[in-house]
Amino acid sequence: MKKKRNRALAALLLALLLSGCGAERAPAAATSAPPQREADAVTFQAADVKNDMIPPTPEEVLAAYDRAVTAFGWFRLAPLPCGGDPVLVDGTFYRRVEYPGTASMAELKTTLRSLFSDELAERLVKEGGDLPVYREIDGALYARSFTGRTDPEKGDAEISVEQTAPDTCVVNVAVELMEGGGSVTGMEYYSFPYRYVGDRWVFTDFRLVNEQK
Repeated sequence: MKKKRNRALAALLLALLLSGCGAERAPAAATSAPPQREADAVTFQAADVKNDMIPPTPEEVLAAYDRAVTAFGWFRLAPLPCGGDPVLVDGTFYRRVEYPGTASMAELKTTLRSLFSDELAERLVKEGGDLPVYREIDGALYARSFTGRTDPEKGDAEISVEQTAPDTCVVNVAVELMEGGGSVTGMEYYSFPYRYVGDRWVFTDFRLVNEQK
């Protein structure tokens, strides 16, 4: 099964993600800021995860890919929506996350593990090292501000799903390479394994295909 995505969808996703935290690296003293409007939420539910060996349908795999793109963007494009007064930690402002199903670090990890392998989920949470994107403060999840970029030289993407083994599906993504004038100069290809690991179907390798390095 195939479907095609265009730059308008990427722009919409980026606009939603950019409604997240507005924290900056701290000046001498913290100042309060008005809460920000919460972006439209993508639903992440336990029902999204198939806890059996029956391979998911192509439609289910594509839906999981969509959710994975959104969740990965929380770490690469912009943090989850948040608001309230900033909290100063290690010289950086963090604000409380205001997004359904992510009230704590445990809930964020549960969401990530519904989409990614344990190793990949843990690597995302630890990104930033001593200055992580997300921290738990007094039992609540907080995020710092950052802004990633999409690559203007990436165009439309064609996405297809194939089952390569009883416990493995693969999401294949072909992305147009663009030059300054907007004409297509070639294609770039990615494959993301979606495997049955333990008791769930998850991506064991993943990246944003239009992320600017």
